[in-house]
Amino acid sequence: GASPGLSLGDALQNATPGSVIRVARGFYTEPLTLTNIDGVTIEGGWTHTEGKWLRDKADPNTTVIMAMNAPSAVLLKNAPRTEVQGFTLVGTGGSAMNIENSSGIKISGNIIHIPLETASSARDSSGKTGAAGIKIAGTDGEIVKNRIHLIGDSVCGIVLSELTGDVRIENNIVYLQGNASEGIAEIGEKATPGTLLNNEFYGDADMILYRDGNSGKIMMNCSQLNDKSLADIAKRGGNFCNRLDMYAPCPPICAEVVTIPPIDDTDSDSMPDNWEIYYFNSLLQDGTGDYDNDGTKDSDEYLNLTSPADWKLKITLRPGDAADKGAQWSIDGGATWRRSGDSISDAGEYTLSFKEIPGWTAPETRSLTAENNQNLSVIAAYTLNSYTLNVSKSGCTGEIKINGEIQTVPWDGKFIWGEQVTLEAVQGTDCAFAQWTGGIITNPIAVTMDSDKTIKAAFAEAVPYFPAPRVTSVYMTLSGRIFDASDQHISDGDEVAAYIMSDTDKAANGLIAGWARYAAGYSLKIFGDDPATPEKDGAVEGDTIFLKTYNAARKREYALTLISGDNVWKNSALKTADWKYPFLESIPLHTGWNIISFGVNKCFYVGKKPACPMIEGIEYEAVGSIAEILSSIEGQYSYVRGFDCTGTKIYNLSRWSDMTYMAAGYGYEIKVNDDADVDEKGLIYLEMKGESVSGDKAIPLQKGWNLVGYLGKKVFYTGDMPEVIYPKDPVMCRITNIADAFCSIADQYSYIKAFDKTGAKFYNLSQWSNLKYAGPGYGYWIRVTDRDGVNLVWDSSCAKCG
Repeated sequence: GASPGLSLGDALQNATPGSVIRVARGFYTEPLTLTNIDGVTIEGGWTHTEGKWLRDKADPNTTVIMAMNAPSAVLLKNAPRTEVQGFTLVGTGGSAMNIENSSGIKISGNIIHIPLETASSARDSSGKTGAAGIKIAGTDGEIVKNRIHLIGDSVCGIVLSELTGDVRIENNIVYLQGNASEGIAEIGEKATPGTLLNNEFYGDADMILYRDGNSGKIMMNCSQLNDKSLADIAKRGGNFCNRLDMYAPCPPICAEVVTIPPIDDTDSDSMPDNWEIYYFNSLLQDGTGDYDNDGTKDSDEYLNLTSPADWKLKITLRPGDAADKGAQWSIDGGATWRRSGDSISDAGEYTLSFKEIPGWTAPETRSLTAENNQNLSVIAAYTLNSYTLNVSKSGCTGEIKINGEIQTVPWDGKFIWGEQVTLEAVQGTDCAFAQWTGGIITNPIAVTMDSDKTIKAAFAEAVPYFPAPRVTSVYMTLSGRIFDASDQHISDGDEVAAYIMSDTDKAANGLIAGWARYAAGYSLKIFGDDPATPEKDGAVEGDTIFLKTYNAARKREYALTLISGDNVWKNSALKTADWKYPFLESIPLHTGWNIISFGVNKCFYVGKKPACPMIEGIEYEAVGSIAEILSSIEGQYSYVRGFDCTGTKIYNLSRWSDMTYMAAGYGYEIKVNDDADVDEKGLIYLEMKGESVSGDKAIPLQKGWNLVGYLGKKVFYTGDMPEVIYPKDPVMCRITNIADAFCSIADQYSYIKAFDKTGAKFYNLSQWSNLKYAGPGYGYWIRVTDRDGVNLVWDSSCAKCG
């Protein structure tokens, strides 16, 4: 063999008669040229590692020869008894393999390909391409187990001329896409092979399967490859054919994908895989059966060159995705629909029609004849539709992101049916997003491509949401970063307002002292008080700064939480501080009754602070009404019920209600209206803002009944994972028994009640209980049997995930 490390050209040049050249896996742009030498074997698919050559399996996909600017990828000239095996050979100059005056050659186990660009550039003066997979002249030998795939007009799989002896053509696949293509062509009277066995042909209805150089006849019917039409070929038979749609080059949005089955016998049943797939649609037959019940077992049918199937017409639909979406075919105008791979057992004339499926173009209706002496396979291709998206804008200096990247507009793009495209309007300085085509104000939006679409983003000069601060001669500068609840930078162009609060300023919003639009590296001037005016109109030394932002697309204001840095005002200072949106919990609710809880560290109250026990460190926040707490579901609920140390409390949208607070650690029953504006999952969402509470906080319980809230993100469940929607980012924790979720109060309770979209659930310490999970967003009735002072901890060390 050749020494490791040589280039392909060096190895060929240094070869001696009888050499074995092992070519390592990889991509080679130099041709494989061998001239004036005898008996060389060239093998692809090898790896040289630690001084050893390894070749577990000959795989032509791993050694590719694509000779750039060469007449052919392989040239054998005056090179008798040469064997080329285990390559992918890509022709870029008109043919993939050219063999001249080389007797006893063997070409086996290769993939031979000529792409459309090559075939189109190889035209001669007559307008024919002349592109061929294998050209043989003045030669004899074997062409076996190759897969030949050519794309282009007038291409030919194998061209034979001036043969010097027997040429054996066996177990090859010839797959041709293009007009006026030919499978095998004899040129002249001395071009007849001795053997034509078990080859598979793919081509459209106009494909010439075989051109006979002696008689001048052309064979377009597959049965002619096996009957007496080619009587001058001594051994012939077992050849089979697939008829394709007329070829049209793939449009730019798609990629050419051709499914060519392997020729090898991977299941070792004495029948090649492609032969099995052709006749049986799968590799399930093991050779011992008799598929057509004619008394001959399947493996013998292959050896005898006879058909193992009793069908006369078989239709295969491609691609597989179309069949999965419901593609079918019919011979009776749609009265009966048949699946891909189904067949007809009777010969006759048929008109094929194809079922329309959304997003795909069905093959055209066609007529064909199935004859008694052949098995006619037809491959019909559905085409996935593609559509154009046109995006533009109007107004001021805003920009548009398309799938996350800023694009210059107007912009056009092509997308396949069903593909989703994300459009985001990016506000410019003093330029706000107004709406998309059709009055849509959501931003960003997801566009599903099911037709050609034209979408325009309208921008308008922005009117600031926050009032303007008083500009004075004294100020400090604040810079830093602002993150949303997902730890991403807030949108460029969002308004940022600085408010100041001192011990004597107790107004809910403080005094605005600075304003800017957010962008990477932003800075904010925060103005000080003007001593020339009697009123306070800016900050003074020691005032605390807090920030708010406003997102115009969402029409939402956010009060920010300081996460690092200094927020105390000091004249002429340059300070840096990072901020973040408050934690926003979205609690899913279905129509009818719900038992819910929230996990933000808040006790929202009306009037006086409640006297009932709370979790440690809870933050009290005064509000104007219970309705204000539930503003995110305004108009979509009718009744709220709570329970605390004083008994049952209600809020029924009237002045007769006696509920005065809602707090973390407590549960609440809420009735959602039947006509609520639910999403596709049948849900609305209650939104609560604040800092999240960890699951290891203790919730105080009293003797008797308690309506308890859930804290933390863990979802404890038994058996199968529950199909339930929770607030964002739940952590699933499988447990042995639901009692494990309540282990922190083990032996101190007797009954637990819950409720979800499927109805009431309970746990009564027995095996007959139907409560299977406990998790965030839900509330639970718990009856404590022991005493007051019991503390429930959801994320307790005793609750083990298994």
